[in-house]
Amino acid sequence: MILEFQYMSVKDSYIYSLGNQVGGIAGIRENGYHINYSFVQNTEIQGYSKVGGLIGELKTGGIRYCYVNANVTATAHSAGGFIGYLDNTGMTETNNVSDIHHAYVAGSTIKAPENAGGIIGASTEQLLSTGDKYGNIVVEANIISDNDQKASLGIGNQKEDSKKFVDTYVYEYSTINGDFINTQNDTFDTNKYVSLEELKTPNFYTSKPKFVGFNFDVLTENKYPILSNSNVPPQAGIDLPTEPGGEIAINSELPQITAYSIGANKLNLDLSSVEEGTSLTYETENTEANTIDVDKRTYTFAYNYQVPITLSLKNGEQEKIIKIEPEEVKNEVSNSKGITAYLKDENLIVEGETLEDKFVNVQAGQALGKNSKIYNIEENTWEEETVPELELIETESKEKEEYKGKKIETYGTYSTVNGQAVNAILEVNYNTLTATDGKLEKVQADKIIDSYNEKEYETILGTDGKLYDFKTPITYPENFKNEEIKTLAVNSEQKEAMVYYENGNVEVFNYMTGNVVYEDKQKEEMSLWEYIGEQWNSKEETTTIQESYEKTKQIEEKLKEKPISENLSQNANYVTMYNSETGEHEIYAEEDILVGGEKSETEKIEEQPEEVKKFYEEAEGEKEEKNNGFYFVTGSIAGVCITLVILRFIIIKRKRNKKENNSKK
Repeated sequence: MILEFQYMSVKDSYIYSLGNQVGGIAGIRENGYHINYSFVQNTEIQGYSKVGGLIGELKTGGIRYCYVNANVTATAHSAGGFIGYLDNTGMTETNNVSDIHHAYVAGSTIKAPENAGGIIGASTEQLLSTGDKYGNIVVEANIISDNDQKASLGIGNQKEDSKKFVDTYVYEYSTINGDFINTQNDTFDTNKYVSLEELKTPNFYTSKPKFVGFNFDVLTENKYPILSNSNVPPQAGIDLPTEPGGEIAINSELPQITAYSIGANKLNLDLSSVEEGTSLTYETENTEANTIDVDKRTYTFAYNYQVPITLSLKNGEQEKIIKIEPEEVKNEVSNSKGITAYLKDENLIVEGETLEDKFVNVQAGQALGKNSKIYNIEENTWEEETVPELELIETESKEKEEYKGKKIETYGTYSTVNGQAVNAILEVNYNTLTATDGKLEKVQADKIIDSYNEKEYETILGTDGKLYDFKTPITYPENFKNEEIKTLAVNSEQKEAMVYYENGNVEVFNYMTGNVVYEDKQKEEMSLWEYIGEQWNSKEETTTIQESYEKTKQIEEKLKEKPISENLSQNANYVTMYNSETGEHEIYAEEDILVGGEKSETEKIEEQPEEVKKFYEEAEGEKEEKNNGFYFVTGSIAGVCITLVILRFIIIKRKRNKKENNSKK
């Protein structure tokens, strides 16, 4: 077992994630293990939350003899030069111990909407008032945060703890939201500020932060000290600042790109952010490279879905090359106006009939032929115009809605309300506003968004090829295989879901009744334990989600009785959304989510005194949990459920064998 991470380096790299616990070397560290004699240099690190230059989340263990030179970004909260999030719950001098010693952050930018720290983004509790668990540190960084009160060269959410770092110094021209560090924007004492001249001298490092384990010879080359251990990978050194507020070694971070089909002949690129100075170059093997300055989050292209696309994102000296293969973005199914159409081996099958021509993409009642022309499925006609190989066109959203006088446009990873981006995917169904977390890991396919008989439905296709019910469970067909699903098409008017499996199987069913409307499947044999495992795991994966949703709906009723926000009335509307970071549902006031409000009513409740929280969180009545046609059982009757599943499998197997024997006769 490896107890320590030692002699490691990450250089000239991009580390991106849509989740939390993201680090330059480790996502999470615990059990007392340390990272020793290691460094991260000229690297971009980005995640949803708990993002650190070395460690995303630290519980026990720590960092010794390390340095970081990186852009560290959390799109939600908690980004730190060394550690994104420190869980120091109940830490004493001897229990649950974590530490940072003999380390520095240099030429780095730390960015988060809140909890942005040069050393640590956020900690669960304040640091120990006594002891020397955190010290011998130097920080030269730019801190960027929407919340000035939760931004520090020390710990983002515990600004006062800056005074508790032992033998720790910050470069005097480090910045917080563009302003040089001072006694108004941070709590480091001025005698802890270090000048550029001091950074150039070995005496500073040996007498003040009291560094050991470093080689100071490179200071003559205007570089920070490097690690002296011979086992450390080759080090180029980090440039010292050249002047007050001098150039940071890394420019603005490069955004993530999400590509998805917007039509049979169109492709959208969603960018996670728009940063000044970023350019996008796009080309194929047969087209010339075109470069544009990035000034919006989504770009739409006419595309023939037959050639790979090469993208290049640049900002200053940074560059990221992205290759998009047609197979990664094409859509294989359409269930528009009740007409079932799908691709199989480049054949287009419409209502069970196979067309003669070859096709490469199908969506929303249209199909794109290999001849690069559009075929209208309902009208059974071809358009004359040829689709270009790749051409930038006017930006299109997936959906456009008018809701209470506001114009909502929905894209693959976000929405806009009257042109302003909000951090959720908003949709209007039966004059009801729904919201989906744009950072939820899902494929860019249709979602089941519906409401019926005072029940809300929200089912998505995850990147693991499974359907997940985030609100009231839909009704699945008997023996439904909830795995290896490649895409999903939904006809909400007829309550139909069309699933397309990795092996080419197709099944269309009514998601309210579970009745199968159409299927095209190859025969599959399933062992007894495979069958039991599939059904049991399916239940376990969704139980927690359903419990969270039911609890949230109870709280929502209490909010209607007594709103937590003073500006809301008892007639206020609420929107329930699953939070991909916490794994729990949250309640938003509709008027807040339409303007991109960051704080949910759930968060506001958590900030209240215990007696107020208790009022909202008291359970009301018992709930029956049901999913995929199975009731969830616990305790002593679990064994009975397994027995029934086995018996049911045997009966199905016998019927199948009997049918096969009869057919042979």
